[in-house]
Amino acid sequence: MHAHTTGLGAGLLAAMLLGTAPALAVPAEASGAVNVRSGPGTGYDIVDQLVAGEDVDVVECNAAGTWCRIVHSGPDGWVSRSYLDAPADAGDGEIEWGVVIPLPGGGSITFGSPGFEDDGGGDGGGGGGVARACFYDLPNYAGASACVDAGTHVPNLPGVWNNRITSLQVEGGASVTLCQNPAYGGFCNTFGADVPMLGGPLNNQASSYDVTPPALPRVCVYDLANFQGDGVCVNAGASDTGIAPAWNNRVTSIRIFGGAHIRLCQNPNYGGFCNVFAGDVPTLGGALNDQGSSYQTW
Repeated sequence: MHAHTTGLGAGLLAAMLLGTAPALAVPAEASGAVNVRSGPGTGYDIVDQLVAGEDVDVVECNAAGTWCRIVHSGPDGWVSRSYLDAPADAGDGEIEWGVVIPLPGGGSITFGSPGFEDDGGGDGGGGGGVARACFYDLPNYAGASACVDAGTHVPNLPGVWNNRITSLQVEGGASVTLCQNPAYGGFCNTFGADVPMLGGPLNNQASSYDVTPPALPRVCVYDLANFQGDGVCVNAGASDTGIAPAWNNRVTSIRIFGGAHIRLCQNPNYGGFCNVFAGDVPTLGGALNDQGSSYQTW
Protein backbone atom coordinates (compact mmCIF):
# COMPACT_ATOMS: atom_id res chain seq x y z
CA MET A 1 0.00 0.00 0.00
CA HIS A 2 1.23 3.48 -0.85
CA ALA A 3 -0.60 6.53 0.51
CA HIS A 4 0.10 9.57 -1.64
CA THR A 5 -1.23 13.02 -0.76
CA THR A 6 -0.64 15.65 -3.41
CA GLY A 7 -1.85 19.13 -4.24
CA LEU A 8 -3.53 19.54 -0.85
CA GLY A 9 -6.14 16.99 -1.97
CA ALA A 10 -9.42 16.11 -0.35
CA GLY A 11 -8.07 13.60 2.15
CA LEU A 12 -5.52 15.96 3.59
CA LEU A 13 -7.94 18.87 3.55
CA ALA A 14 -10.59 16.92 5.39
CA ALA A 15 -8.08 15.93 8.06
CA MET A 16 -7.02 19.53 8.52
CA LEU A 17 -10.56 20.82 8.76
CA LEU A 18 -11.60 18.20 11.30
CA GLY A 19 -8.44 18.32 13.38
CA THR A 20 -6.87 20.96 15.57
CA ALA A 21 -4.24 22.04 13.04
CA PRO A 22 -4.86 25.18 11.01
CA ALA A 23 -6.88 24.67 7.82
CA LEU A 24 -4.81 23.64 4.80
CA ALA A 25 -1.66 23.21 6.89
CA VAL A 26 1.00 20.59 6.09
CA PRO A 27 2.84 18.78 8.89
CA ALA A 28 6.64 19.15 8.83
CA GLU A 29 9.60 18.86 11.16
CA ALA A 30 12.59 21.10 11.85
CA SER A 31 15.78 19.39 10.68
CA GLY A 32 17.88 21.52 13.02
CA ALA A 33 17.82 24.60 15.22
CA VAL A 34 16.55 27.53 13.17
CA ASN A 35 15.19 31.01 13.78
CA VAL A 36 11.52 31.82 13.25
CA ARG A 37 11.22 35.29 11.70
CA SER A 38 8.43 37.79 11.19
CA GLY A 39 8.84 37.64 7.40
CA PRO A 40 10.41 35.55 4.61
CA GLY A 41 14.06 36.59 4.91
CA THR A 42 16.94 37.11 7.30
CA GLY A 43 16.21 40.84 7.36
CA TYR A 44 13.05 40.26 9.40
CA ASP A 45 12.94 40.17 13.20
CA ILE A 46 13.46 36.89 15.06
CA VAL A 47 10.27 35.97 16.92
CA ASP A 48 11.14 32.45 18.07
CA GLN A 49 13.47 29.50 17.45
CA LEU A 50 12.74 25.90 16.51
CA VAL A 51 14.75 23.01 17.91
CA ALA A 52 15.76 19.97 15.88
CA GLY A 53 12.86 17.54 15.56
CA GLU A 54 10.19 20.07 16.53
CA ASP A 55 6.85 19.52 14.79
CA VAL A 56 5.26 22.42 12.94
CA ASP A 57 2.51 23.03 10.40
CA VAL A 58 3.38 24.75 7.11
CA VAL A 59 0.59 27.02 5.84
CA GLU A 60 2.28 28.72 2.86
CA CYS A 61 5.64 29.38 1.17
CA ASN A 62 7.01 32.34 -0.74
CA ALA A 63 7.18 32.39 -4.55
CA ALA A 64 10.85 31.38 -4.58
CA GLY A 65 10.16 28.37 -2.37
CA THR A 66 12.92 29.42 0.01
CA TRP A 67 10.89 30.45 3.05
CA CYS A 68 7.70 28.95 4.53
CA ARG A 69 5.28 30.31 7.10
CA ILE A 70 4.73 27.91 9.99
CA VAL A 71 2.48 27.64 13.02
CA HIS A 72 3.45 25.76 16.17
CA SER A 73 3.15 25.91 19.94
CA GLY A 74 5.19 29.12 20.09
CA PRO A 75 5.01 32.38 18.12
CA ASP A 76 4.27 31.71 14.45
CA GLY A 77 6.40 33.05 11.62
CA TRP A 78 8.66 32.26 8.67
CA VAL A 79 11.40 29.62 8.55
CA SER A 80 14.02 28.83 5.92
CA ARG A 81 12.72 25.99 3.71
CA SER A 82 16.08 24.21 3.95
CA TYR A 83 15.38 23.51 7.65
CA LEU A 84 12.02 21.82 7.08
CA ASP A 85 11.58 18.12 6.37
CA ALA A 86 8.78 15.58 6.36
CA PRO A 87 7.89 14.31 9.87
CA ALA A 88 10.30 11.66 11.14
CA ASP A 89 7.62 8.93 11.18
CA ALA A 90 6.32 9.75 7.69
CA GLY A 91 8.29 7.01 6.00
CA ASP A 92 7.67 4.17 8.44
CA GLY A 93 6.53 0.87 6.96
CA GLU A 94 5.31 0.97 3.37
CA ILE A 95 3.54 4.33 3.59
CA GLU A 96 5.09 7.10 1.52
CA TRP A 97 4.10 10.50 2.91
CA GLY A 98 4.23 13.56 0.73
CA VAL A 99 2.54 16.78 -0.19
CA VAL A 100 3.12 19.38 -2.87
CA ILE A 101 2.59 23.06 -2.00
CA PRO A 102 1.77 25.30 -4.99
CA LEU A 103 3.74 28.54 -5.11
CA PRO A 104 2.49 31.99 -6.08
CA GLY A 105 2.97 32.57 -9.80
CA GLY A 106 3.57 28.88 -10.58
CA GLY A 107 5.87 26.08 -9.52
CA SER A 108 5.72 24.13 -6.29
CA ILE A 109 7.80 22.60 -3.51
CA THR A 110 7.45 19.10 -2.11
CA PHE A 111 7.72 17.74 1.42
CA GLY A 112 7.98 13.98 1.39
CA SER A 113 9.47 10.81 2.80
CA PRO A 114 11.88 8.69 0.73
CA GLY A 115 10.10 7.11 -2.20
CA PHE A 116 7.37 9.74 -2.51
CA GLU A 117 6.79 10.94 -6.05
CA ASP A 118 4.48 13.76 -7.11
CA ASP A 119 1.71 12.63 -9.45
CA GLY A 120 1.60 16.03 -11.12
CA GLY A 121 -1.32 17.40 -9.16
CA GLY A 122 0.51 19.99 -7.06
CA ASP A 123 0.72 22.97 -9.35
CA GLY A 124 -2.80 24.26 -8.80
CA GLY A 125 -5.06 23.80 -11.82
CA GLY A 126 -4.35 21.51 -14.74
CA GLY A 127 -5.77 18.43 -13.07
CA GLY A 128 -6.76 16.78 -16.34
CA GLY A 129 -9.66 14.41 -15.87
CA VAL A 130 -9.71 14.62 -12.06
CA ALA A 131 -12.93 16.19 -10.83
CA ARG A 132 -11.87 18.84 -8.32
CA ALA A 133 -11.85 22.54 -7.47
CA CYS A 134 -8.82 24.74 -6.84
CA PHE A 135 -9.01 27.93 -4.77
CA TYR A 136 -6.65 30.94 -4.92
CA ASP A 137 -6.25 33.98 -2.70
CA LEU A 138 -5.42 36.36 -5.59
CA PRO A 139 -7.17 37.10 -8.92
CA ASN A 140 -6.32 35.12 -12.06
CA TYR A 141 -5.39 31.93 -10.17
CA ALA A 142 -2.36 33.47 -8.45
CA GLY A 143 -1.16 33.50 -4.86
CA ALA A 144 -1.57 30.75 -2.32
CA SER A 145 -3.77 27.89 -3.52
CA ALA A 146 -5.34 24.61 -2.53
CA CYS A 147 -7.23 21.94 -4.48
CA VAL A 148 -9.92 19.59 -3.19
CA ASP A 149 -11.55 16.60 -4.85
CA ALA A 150 -15.20 16.49 -5.86
CA GLY A 151 -17.33 15.23 -2.99
CA THR A 152 -15.70 17.51 -0.43
CA HIS A 153 -18.24 19.31 1.80
CA VAL A 154 -17.03 21.98 4.22
CA PRO A 155 -19.85 23.75 6.10
CA ASN A 156 -17.47 25.82 8.21
CA LEU A 157 -14.16 26.89 6.65
CA PRO A 158 -11.83 27.90 9.48
CA GLY A 159 -8.29 29.22 9.65
CA VAL A 160 -6.23 30.75 6.89
CA TRP A 161 -8.78 30.14 4.09
CA ASN A 162 -11.87 31.61 5.70
CA ASN A 163 -12.91 34.77 3.82
CA ARG A 164 -9.85 34.47 1.58
CA ILE A 165 -10.90 32.91 -1.76
CA THR A 166 -10.60 35.34 -4.69
CA SER A 167 -10.45 33.11 -7.79
CA LEU A 168 -11.15 29.46 -8.50
CA GLN A 169 -10.77 26.76 -11.12
CA VAL A 170 -13.00 23.73 -11.62
CA GLU A 171 -11.79 20.61 -13.40
CA GLY A 172 -13.07 17.30 -14.64
CA GLY A 173 -16.70 18.38 -14.80
CA ALA A 174 -16.95 19.29 -11.12
CA SER A 175 -18.87 22.27 -9.80
CA VAL A 176 -18.39 24.25 -6.60
CA THR A 177 -20.90 26.12 -4.48
CA LEU A 178 -19.50 28.96 -2.36
CA CYS A 179 -21.47 30.61 0.43
CA GLN A 180 -20.81 33.73 2.44
CA ASN A 181 -21.68 32.27 5.83
CA PRO A 182 -20.99 28.99 7.63
CA ALA A 183 -23.45 26.12 7.08
CA TYR A 184 -24.11 27.35 3.52
CA GLY A 185 -25.84 30.48 4.76
CA GLY A 186 -26.02 33.95 3.27
CA PHE A 187 -25.42 34.57 -0.42
CA CYS A 188 -24.36 31.46 -2.37
CA ASN A 189 -23.40 30.83 -5.97
CA THR A 190 -22.53 27.69 -7.93
CA PHE A 191 -19.71 27.69 -10.48
CA GLY A 192 -19.13 25.10 -13.18
CA ALA A 193 -16.28 26.95 -14.92
CA ASP A 194 -13.13 28.85 -13.97
CA VAL A 195 -13.65 32.22 -12.27
CA PRO A 196 -10.63 34.57 -12.51
CA MET A 197 -12.20 37.07 -10.09
CA LEU A 198 -15.11 36.45 -7.75
CA GLY A 199 -17.87 39.05 -7.57
CA GLY A 200 -18.43 41.38 -4.64
CA PRO A 201 -20.69 39.21 -2.47
CA LEU A 202 -18.20 36.32 -2.38
CA ASN A 203 -14.76 37.85 -3.03
CA ASN A 204 -12.80 37.18 0.16
CA GLN A 205 -16.10 36.46 1.88
CA ALA A 206 -16.66 32.71 1.53
CA SER A 207 -17.03 30.69 4.74
CA SER A 208 -18.42 27.38 3.43
CA TYR A 209 -18.28 25.40 0.21
CA ASP A 210 -19.40 22.20 -1.47
CA VAL A 211 -17.59 20.58 -4.41
CA THR A 212 -19.98 18.42 -6.44
CA PRO A 213 -18.91 15.55 -8.74
CA PRO A 214 -19.81 15.72 -12.43
CA ALA A 215 -23.48 15.20 -13.13
CA LEU A 216 -24.42 12.24 -15.30
CA PRO A 217 -25.44 13.45 -18.78
CA ARG A 218 -29.22 13.56 -18.59
CA VAL A 219 -32.25 15.69 -19.40
CA CYS A 220 -35.18 16.48 -17.12
CA VAL A 221 -38.48 17.94 -18.35
CA TYR A 222 -41.24 19.62 -16.35
CA ASP A 223 -44.87 20.44 -17.02
CA LEU A 224 -44.64 23.94 -15.51
CA ALA A 225 -42.32 26.88 -16.08
CA ASN A 226 -39.10 27.31 -14.07
CA PHE A 227 -38.66 23.55 -13.53
CA GLN A 228 -41.79 23.25 -11.39
CA GLY A 229 -44.65 20.77 -11.34
CA ASP A 230 -44.34 17.16 -12.41
CA GLY A 231 -41.00 16.12 -13.86
CA VAL A 232 -39.27 13.17 -15.47
CA CYS A 233 -35.60 12.58 -16.34
CA VAL A 234 -33.91 10.42 -18.99
CA ASN A 235 -30.24 9.61 -19.45
CA ALA A 236 -28.41 10.90 -22.52
CA GLY A 237 -28.99 8.55 -25.42
CA ALA A 238 -32.70 8.08 -24.78
CA SER A 239 -35.13 8.89 -27.58
CA ASP A 240 -38.81 8.47 -28.38
CA THR A 241 -40.47 8.82 -31.81
CA GLY A 242 -43.85 9.18 -30.11
CA ILE A 243 -44.03 10.45 -26.54
CA ALA A 244 -46.52 8.53 -24.40
CA PRO A 245 -49.85 10.26 -23.66
CA ALA A 246 -48.84 11.11 -20.09
CA TRP A 247 -46.20 13.56 -21.42
CA ASN A 248 -47.29 14.22 -24.99
CA ASN A 249 -47.73 17.97 -25.60
CA ARG A 250 -46.95 18.68 -21.96
CA VAL A 251 -43.30 19.79 -21.66
CA THR A 252 -42.94 23.44 -20.55
CA SER A 253 -39.38 23.68 -19.10
CA ILE A 254 -36.17 21.68 -19.44
CA ARG A 255 -33.04 21.15 -17.35
CA ILE A 256 -29.79 19.83 -18.83
CA PHE A 257 -27.09 18.02 -16.81
CA GLY A 258 -23.59 16.82 -17.58
CA GLY A 259 -23.31 18.34 -21.05
CA ALA A 260 -26.32 16.50 -22.48
CA HIS A 261 -28.43 17.78 -25.41
CA ILE A 262 -32.06 17.30 -26.36
CA ARG A 263 -33.80 17.70 -29.72
CA LEU A 264 -37.50 18.29 -29.13
CA CYS A 265 -39.99 18.16 -32.02
CA GLN A 266 -43.65 19.15 -32.38
CA ASN A 267 -44.79 16.01 -34.17
CA PRO A 268 -44.12 12.28 -33.83
CA ASN A 269 -41.14 10.83 -35.73
CA TYR A 270 -39.23 14.11 -35.31
CA GLY A 271 -41.62 15.94 -37.59
CA GLY A 272 -42.78 19.55 -37.61
CA PHE A 273 -40.78 22.28 -35.87
CA CYS A 274 -37.75 21.01 -33.91
CA ASN A 275 -35.13 22.69 -31.73
CA VAL A 276 -31.95 21.52 -29.98
CA PHE A 277 -31.23 22.62 -26.40
CA ALA A 278 -27.88 22.31 -24.61
CA GLY A 279 -28.73 24.38 -21.54
CA ASP A 280 -31.58 24.92 -19.11
CA VAL A 281 -34.81 26.32 -20.56
CA PRO A 282 -37.08 27.86 -17.88
CA THR A 283 -39.92 28.36 -20.40
CA LEU A 284 -40.16 26.89 -23.89
CA GLY A 285 -41.06 29.19 -26.76
CA GLY A 286 -44.48 29.24 -28.39
CA ALA A 287 -43.72 26.67 -31.08
CA LEU A 288 -42.81 23.95 -28.56
CA ASN A 289 -44.41 24.95 -25.27
CA ASP A 290 -46.78 22.10 -24.41
CA GLN A 291 -46.38 20.86 -27.99
CA GLY A 292 -43.53 18.33 -27.91
CA SER A 293 -44.37 14.89 -29.29
CA SER A 294 -40.96 13.30 -30.00
CA TYR A 295 -37.39 13.77 -28.78
CA GLN A 296 -33.78 12.61 -29.04
CA THR A 297 -31.06 13.06 -26.41
CA TRP A 298 -27.28 12.63 -26.53
